[in-house]
Amino acid sequence: MRMPWVAVCTLLVGMAGAQPAPDTTVKALGRPSHEQLASLGITFDANDSRAVLIGVGNFDDERVSSLRYAVDDAVDLAHRFWELGLIAPKGIALLTSGVPSKAASKARLDALVAAGMQPPRAATKSAVLRALADATRTAGPKGLLLVSASSHGYYHNIDAILTKDTVLDLKLESGTLAETSLSHARLVGLVQGSNCPRKLVLIDACREKLTNTASIGGVSPLSGDAMRALASAKGMAVLTATTTGGFGFDGGKALDGSAIENGVFTYYILDTLTRGTGDATDPEITLGDVADAVDRSVRAWTRARWSEERGIGQGNLEGDWKTLPLAVNPEAMEARRQAREAAAKAEQERLAREKEEAEEAERQARSAAKLLSERLQAARLKLATAAANDDALLRLMPQVIAALNEWEPARQDRLLRELEAVDPANERTRNYFLKIAWPEMAPTAAPTPAPSPSPRPTAEPTPRETPAPSPSATSSQPSIARPGSRAGERATITVNGVEFAFRWCPPGTFMMGSPLGEQGRNDDEGPRTRVTLTKGFWMGETEVTQGQWTAIMGTTVANQRVVAGYPSLFGSGETYPMYFIGWNEIVESYIDRLSSSVGVPFSLPTEAQWEYACRAGTTTRYCFGDAVSPLGEFAWYAENSGRQSHPVGQKKANDWGLYDMHGNVWEWCLDRHTDWLPGVDTTDYIGPNAGYYRVLRGGSWINDPPDLRSANRHRFTPVIRDSALGVRICLPL
Repeated sequence: MRMPWVAVCTLLVGMAGAQPAPDTTVKALGRPSHEQLASLGITFDANDSRAVLIGVGNFDDERVSSLRYAVDDAVDLAHRFWELGLIAPKGIALLTSGVPSKAASKARLDALVAAGMQPPRAATKSAVLRALADATRTAGPKGLLLVSASSHGYYHNIDAILTKDTVLDLKLESGTLAETSLSHARLVGLVQGSNCPRKLVLIDACREKLTNTASIGGVSPLSGDAMRALASAKGMAVLTATTTGGFGFDGGKALDGSAIENGVFTYYILDTLTRGTGDATDPEITLGDVADAVDRSVRAWTRARWSEERGIGQGNLEGDWKTLPLAVNPEAMEARRQAREAAAKAEQERLAREKEEAEEAERQARSAAKLLSERLQAARLKLATAAANDDALLRLMPQVIAALNEWEPARQDRLLRELEAVDPANERTRNYFLKIAWPEMAPTAAPTPAPSPSPRPTAEPTPRETPAPSPSATSSQPSIARPGSRAGERATITVNGVEFAFRWCPPGTFMMGSPLGEQGRNDDEGPRTRVTLTKGFWMGETEVTQGQWTAIMGTTVANQRVVAGYPSLFGSGETYPMYFIGWNEIVESYIDRLSSSVGVPFSLPTEAQWEYACRAGTTTRYCFGDAVSPLGEFAWYAENSGRQSHPVGQKKANDWGLYDMHGNVWEWCLDRHTDWLPGVDTTDYIGPNAGYYRVLRGGSWINDPPDLRSANRHRFTPVIRDSALGVRICLPL
């Protein structure tokens, strides 16, 4: 373990096992090509990239314990990013204290120097600061700025990393320790100042709180200065080996029993960039994918080794850099190419088939029109003869003929059959005929109400502050087994004494996804697709509450917390949204039981149904417009949530009476995730039939405004249970 001097360090969670020499390395992943990056809208040049990699294994102060694999961490990361074509050797600054422990790492170091990297420099604080200043100044607009630090770490008023020349101060009074170590805030601040659009900081060091009694314990936050720097840093992420108050580990055994000859955190980064995320269908291994995969691996490793679960700290996970492919899966890339070719071929076949069907329908229509014309002519002659002795019928002839000419063939055919039985001398028969042919002229015809042309609700007194219905209105609610009469109409059911409310979403057409210029847009939100939903559906008025979950499943959020392995809750009460629930559990247990109880087939909404209901007829970034300033009136999110969920229905509803469509908790959808939308007009769209990830929509209490947009798409594994993942159900008709 990275056991430091007893008062100073946090153990690092690191990652790569023994790896073969560069010339014999077998890599499952490859480097992204310029063409692949260009297809994703990314302009990248490794010569614009810079890297500062710090590995401190030995310390001048003999009271600090050595770290066996810290230098290996720095060398192995530098070599892997070079292999992937992300950084040129001449742009790498390696600062170390000690030598690599593994023969493979020594060979990698020799290969880097031979390719143009300067030999390692001593990892003193002044040398590190000079290297950081140079890298942040020279990193270009088409590259990546990578900074990694593998060493001991501590927290005492600040988060900090030990350099080679750090001097310990056992009483922590003079400030010597802080003055001679490198603070997170200073490191983050220097990186933030770079004009490079993609900045990544990896810190494989402890973050344990130190006290003046030289004890280890307590939980420390990332320092306020570092948090403020992160909050304003665009295109920047900081991944740390452990969450606050945690330890990292220097080597050990992987879950499969193989040796870990790096820091555990670094091991899983290298492993993910070598073998992938575990999803064989994922063509690009992005920085966001790496963060998620490493977090899952570290949690599993610490849970198995130490009977507790520690994830990695993920800093500010925002910005276009999140979708930067660090590596590509050649097999998945080929599968994607084949899928696109198959889709294009299928689309061509569909268009050809539709063209053939349309031509056949046109031929049949011409044949039917000819026959109908002959029958109409006979009918007109019959009517003219009959009307010669009936002045009233004679006066109606122009209108009757016009009606015959304008009706579609099926109704004309029915009318002609009725005409064959008409006896103009019989007033009852004549009036019956008129009712069919021309309702306005029939003496007893009742007016037919015209359907409402607008899909948006008109009966709500205030569109975005939908009040709860009065008791009298509730008593006349429509049945959820039948379609509603207007958008936003409310219906309720009661199961085991708990009420479930729904809002009607009528059939309609909308543009799914976001336009290219939308602020905060992600690549998987396009191309924009015109989607027609041919059937309406009842959408849950709110996210499923903890009371609604318990009424069906019998478990509470506290029970789910234990299953999920979290130490605390993030909002608890009957009206709070349910969380710590995975896609599989919702579909295979909750929805099945609810459907059986009520006798109708509930479902998760499809991704298209969710966005259609969220937009409620709008085309803007949010259901209320493009501006972010009103977001707090509609949503619980990072700025106003206090880092927890809140009771549903406290914020304003959208125009169809749906609450918390933005924020509070993410909402699972039925679809599997796909990296792009169809881009062609489609009906009742649903995602692909294969794929590992499931779609989440809406953002949560922990997210920033871009994640709460109507078009924003998120994905997660169907088994994951998280403090910000919930659900909203629907009833398709």
